[in-house]
Amino acid sequence: MHYPFMESLMGAVYPGIAPAVGPGLGLTALFVVFVGVAVVWTLVWKGLALWRAAQNRQLGWFIALLIVHTLGILEIVYLLFFQKKSDDETQEIPASAVSAEPKE
Repeated sequence: MHYPFMESLMGAVYPGIAPAVGPGLGLTALFVVFVGVAVVWTLVWKGLALWRAAQNRQLGWFIALLIVHTLGILEIVYLLFFQKKSDDETQEIPASAVSAEPKE
């Protein structure tokens, strides 16, 4: 439906800003760009966090990260503080394993 009075009302409330998405919706181009950036930001962090939670077999975190949408905040907190450290990062190499002499 087309409501001409909405266009005139939007012009009075927001002079010089034309709606970018349909007549009378009042969605400006800046808002559309903001939403696009927020979607990309969230998808990147959510993808990284879900990947790590799946690799670490943390089912509770995986489900929480999948369901809760916080614009990447929960995902960043998980990646920084709650993900399990992999065995490669936590184990030290024993000195005998790096000796120059070959084992028989």
